[in-house]
Amino acid sequence: MLRLKAAYELIYEMLKRYRKVDSTSPVQNQFMTFDSVIAHAHQQGLILGCLQDWLIYREMYFNAKHAYDQAAANQALQVIPKFLIEAFALLHSLSLQPGD
Repeated sequence: MLRLKAAYELIYEMLKRYRKVDSTSPVQNQFMTFDSVIAHAHQQGLILGCLQDWLIYREMYFNAKHAYDQAAANQALQVIPKFLIEAFALLHSLSLQPGD
């Protein structure tokens, strides 16, 4: 579960950073919400899933963060394969971006 939490945190931070770099408005960055970060990443083709998918990943993250019981583990195990595909898609998308 620790690796799952770490992966989610890393991916979400990468998406927020990309949004900041890609944005032309510092004011816009001030008011970034989870929804806007995910929508922007989806529009840019960085991630495959829609907001609803990422709401499930976020719920999985919070459940894993605050519950260490069998039910939380089973729920996470059901979502991990799709989340893993998202992680690799993001890695691939970012690796195609021109370097600064």
